[in-house]
Amino acid sequence: MKKGTCQGMVILLIVGAMSLVFAAGPVIMTSKDLPSLKGKWVGRTAFEGGESTKTELEIYGETVPMEGKITFLTLPKRIWDDVPPDIKGGPTGQGAVVPFKKGRLSDKGYFVLASGENKLTLYLYNDGGKLKLVGTVLLENKGADSLMHGDVSLDKE
Repeated sequence: MKKGTCQGMVILLIVGAMSLVFAAGPVIMTSKDLPSLKGKWVGRTAFEGGESTKTELEIYGETVPMEGKITFLTLPKRIWDDVPPDIKGGPTGQGAVVPFKKGRLSDKGYFVLASGENKLTLYLYNDGGKLKLVGTVLLENKGADSLMHGDVSLDKE
């Protein structure tokens, strides 16, 4: 009897833990979620090598294709040196501003903004009514065949 009770408790513990993991997962976005994306989002982007920068994302409109821009306020010198000149600038002068015009939802329920080789892929999380976008950014590298990769985490302002 003790063995059966213990196994039952272990199974309940595992099921409970799994439900917490899935509850904290991303929202599978549909067109009804697009209006909640509109507006300003602020947070950070951590680039390869551990360097990070304050990041702002503005999304315009509520229907696809959505437009917006992502602003990296002060990029680490190593990254800023490799950013193409046409996106350099921003409010600090050592940042970058990447406009996007082809925002769409993927068939898997995440949000994608693309402009040339630059691409932003974001998942929406809803933590008790507080919205968060988490994902990755790929930025064109001016002198190489590779792209710069960063992990983005933004909160709705």
